[in-house]
Amino acid sequence: MTGVSHSIPVPMNQRYNIPSRYLWSILIALIVLNIFVGCKASPDPGLLVEGGKYSRPLQALEKEPEAKEQLFKRWDENTKGKLRSALYWDFLFILLYPTSNALACFMAGRFLALHKFPFRISLVIILLQPLAGLFDVTENLILLKVIDGLTANVWLTIARISTAGKFTLIAPGIILPVVGLLTWVYLRLFSSSRTV
Repeated sequence: MTGVSHSIPVPMNQRYNIPSRYLWSILIALIVLNIFVGCKASPDPGLLVEGGKYSRPLQALEKEPEAKEQLFKRWDENTKGKLRSALYWDFLFILLYPTSNALACFMAGRFLALHKFPFRISLVIILLQPLAGLFDVTENLILLKVIDGLTANVWLTIARISTAGKFTLIAPGIILPVVGLLTWVYLRLFSSSRTV
């Protein structure tokens, strides 16, 4: 015995052997929660003046914080309270959407790995989803300060960069599951046509 240990490679089907039916159940539950919490995290567009240039209150707040009195019908404690409430719900949403995106990417990556798509790429995309959430948290914290009167350009620039960073990182987390689904559909149709 030389004392040297040799690691035995674990086959993919054992390493990621979580039954798909459980993963689908969790993913569907997360999607339902995403929809519910996402609606709560979206302030009523009716808070804005009619015919304005913005359709979303938080976007208006971020883009032109110095023009709050002109962009909103009433810039009072009631409006501020509704915006804060939406942002608090959004903090919960930030916990949900990276989790559901990561799970969908894991499921798609596991499937695509069986068809020669490196799982390492899927793993990188999975790890980007919590990072997107961190960008979102930064954006929300700054918006809460904007509601209280913050108008400093440096913080607003950070908020806008955070918004761009968030969507940039979320995008591959949406694209990978779509590619996985389309691949699954294509293979099902292709295999069906060959058996006819």
